[in-house]
Amino acid sequence: MENAHAKTSEELFQFFGTGPDGLSEIKNAESAIKALKEYEPEMAKVIRSEKHGIQMIRAKELVPGDVVEVS
Repeated sequence: MENAHAKTSEELFQFFGTGPDGLSEIKNAESAIKALKEYEPEMAKVIRSEKHGIQMIRAKELVPGDVVEVS
């Protein structure tokens, strides 16, 4: 039973031992995700078939196989 207690204590230390560094990494990751979501365009220029040429569609409607312009 002592080994189990020692192992649990070690795991807790590893979890909480990251301290402020671990929390700042989490905040940095959250900030990066938020910035990427703000950058997400609402519209996209795409070529879906040659007969339709370039179309403007909602970015939400993109599907695999769409050819998009990245600028």
